[in-house]
Amino acid sequence: MEAVIFALLACFAWGLTGFLGGLKTRQIPLLSVVIVTQCVGLITSAVVLTMHWTNISIDSSMFFAVLAGIASVGILSFGYRGMAIGPMGIVSAICCTGAVYPVVYDLVVNGYIEFFQMLGIILAMLGVTLITREKHSDSDKKHSSKGIKLGILASLSVGAFYIFMDAASNTDPFWATVILRISTCTIFSIAFFTTRTRLQFRPVDLPVLILIGVFDTLAVFLFGIATKTGMVSIVSVISSLYPVVTILLAGLFLRERMGRLQTVGVISALAGVVVISYC
Repeated sequence: MEAVIFALLACFAWGLTGFLGGLKTRQIPLLSVVIVTQCVGLITSAVVLTMHWTNISIDSSMFFAVLAGIASVGILSFGYRGMAIGPMGIVSAICCTGAVYPVVYDLVVNGYIEFFQMLGIILAMLGVTLITREKHSDSDKKHSSKGIKLGILASLSVGAFYIFMDAASNTDPFWATVILRISTCTIFSIAFFTTRTRLQFRPVDLPVLILIGVFDTLAVFLFGIATKTGMVSIVSVISSLYPVVTILLAGLFLRERMGRLQTVGVISALAGVVVISYC
């Protein structure tokens, strides 16, 4: 049950950062968004680490933390860009399908998964899919197609992130998150200097970018703690319900209304979480 609570908190944090990150990427260049947010994330992770200081253990888990950082680069690059040029709801839904890969991974490694856990996963994923369904005019099909392709790449990155972060958190989720952030900052910094671009954002954008960086890092911490106390297949699916949060925020702040299909999706997603939590 403790793992479920941490996973739900991660879900909320990722839903918030997905909503804000998608909006900001439509307003300012992607590289500016990720550079600022990841630097803030690195600072945040360092602060949290000092509050829970332990000596670093150099083992294979740190290697997996680096791999998780590389996967995170894919999530941010493909996911944010996909939501910037394509329909945010559909791209977000495709990204969530990355939660399927850890389930397959658990089946391969452990050889089994309980019936009600599988039922909860199916209900949750069905709910996410229904929630993020959107209709598009013919003029939007080109951009939608590009966004979907990027969403597929992002979903692969999401699946890899869940698996690698689970392995990295076995020893110490706090150090794993710091190393993950160092990896992402290093990769994006190399891209920033090699492309010789400039940071382009307005002063009014900075507070939102800081908020994205802080909550994204807290979500990684929460996910790491959740995977240390629970099965990655269950934790990853609960965490992947973040589009529910994104859509609710869009309805609250952008006055977007949910249709019947989205309402059914919310009920299905919440039912899935209840079933998974019960197991």
